[in-house]
Amino acid sequence: MAENVFEIVLTVFGILILISTIITLTFVMTLLRKRAYGRRRWVIVQILLFFFVIGYTVNMLALLGRDYLGDIGVSAQTMVSLVYFFGGVFTIVTILAIRNMLRDILGKDIPDNEALKIFLRVTGSESIPENILSNFTVQCEVCEERVIYTIADVVRNHAFAIERGIQIEEVFGTRSFKIRPVHKCKDGRREITVVHDNKLAIRNVEENRLLYGGSL
Repeated sequence: MAENVFEIVLTVFGILILISTIITLTFVMTLLRKRAYGRRRWVIVQILLFFFVIGYTVNMLALLGRDYLGDIGVSAQTMVSLVYFFGGVFTIVTILAIRNMLRDILGKDIPDNEALKIFLRVTGSESIPENILSNFTVQCEVCEERVIYTIADVVRNHAFAIERGIQIEEVFGTRSFKIRPVHKCKDGRREITVVHDNKLAIRNVEENRLLYGGSL
């Protein structure tokens, strides 16, 4: 065991780093759930992290002279190969999860006419609302800047999760829309919830929340 002290210390630190990563990822996934972002690939990432913790722990026990893998006919080389393989899987799944999250945050470049068709389809509008082509203006209460947006802008911002950006409310037969434009604020990208009436005129502003901190 004495000759393996360095390897054991490295493995222990590796396990602690993985556990810390799992805790951090759990916090991130909670935020994603609260803000209605997709979490499926992050769940796979978390499962892979648990696998690595098990692999590192088994390796540490082998270094301590308790070769449980050998008892069931699994060599150390096989275990290392498995860790390498799942390391590759972990990398691609993580990259795909990051790509999807960035798409959810940054949206998609869609021409105005196509974005408006998506809006009409999602809202099930039988007629074209009067102000569908208007430029709307609200003020961000955080940076106090004027935020100018169109319906097409909102569709682009939420192209991969359109139900986040546009919601329909109907009370006593009167329809209204919750529209969530996104803008670059001083502390990151913010989403403002604006209530529009059935003609898409602004009724009131409900909420202003941070989507993503930093310069993205």
